[in-house]
Amino acid sequence: GIKIENRKPTRCPGYRSISEDKAMLKLLRQGSSKDIYEVNGQPDQLVFHFSDRVSVFDVGPIPTAFPGLGVLRCAIAGRLFEVLEYAGVSTHYFSHNIPSATMKVMAAQIPEKDFNPPGALGRLLPLEFLFRYVLTKKACDRMPADSAERTKVEKFLASGQKFELGARLMPAFVECSTKWQAADDYISDNDAATLAQVEPRIMAALQRDCANVAGILRNFFRPAGFGLADGKFELILPFRIGDSISPDELRLIGPDGKSYDKDPARVWYEANQSDWLRRLKAAKAAYPNDKSQWPTYEDVPPPEVVNEMVRRYRTVAEAIKAI
Repeated sequence: GIKIENRKPTRCPGYRSISEDKAMLKLLRQGSSKDIYEVNGQPDQLVFHFSDRVSVFDVGPIPTAFPGLGVLRCAIAGRLFEVLEYAGVSTHYFSHNIPSATMKVMAAQIPEKDFNPPGALGRLLPLEFLFRYVLTKKACDRMPADSAERTKVEKFLASGQKFELGARLMPAFVECSTKWQAADDYISDNDAATLAQVEPRIMAALQRDCANVAGILRNFFRPAGFGLADGKFELILPFRIGDSISPDELRLIGPDGKSYDKDPARVWYEANQSDWLRRLKAAKAAYPNDKSQWPTYEDVPPPEVVNEMVRRYRTVAEAIKAI
């Protein structure tokens, strides 16, 4: 029920772009959607450079660029971080520069990566917190009748809803998956608490807070014409939203019923690379933590699929006044 001011994004005129600060930056990690840099002389700060790369099915970057996607990712993420800060939610966001597709954030400790910068905000948990408002086929298939997971989810079913594909959940149901693995696995709440080194009651509180944050975003997207179906957060303790928030991490359903995220690329591979996907699924089952055994992409989406995906991100950015 929190009303978010519908205002233009902060352009951060005082924040220099990554090209201007290049001599001050040290590459820490290159991911599929962004590169992460440490700021020399300022160990408590990081710079994200959002890329035009896209990864699907956890394989890594598709060997073709999606021109303009990095700028849109940066604009949307910066806008959503500002929305959350405005609503009183703590994040690691500091500022962003749309033309250079860069964002400055405050650093967090990552013990699993031996990254412990002085002045860090806190500890980044080795988990992804996944929330959902709608039951997907994948969720239904992995929660058989009488399982503990299904019993828990059934408590979140909206009035009159049954446990089935498309059922609505209210408030958002939150669960956890592992992080830092080749293919992340869903884990129980108790295992998540153990991995995060917190008590079960703290884990329950973190999940409730994530549901509240999801509610803020859901209410923000609704006037722009988008439904928020599900998504994921990364958390820093004490409670802060870290990493990034864009259609890479959120599944948004537009007025046309389509998913405004990486869906065009995923659907193209499902329709045109079914044999490759079958072999990929088998390799993941046999070697869940060894990507070197997984088949690499055998083809790339055609220009019309690339353009459609970029168009969808731009539509979201314009709708929420991120650009």
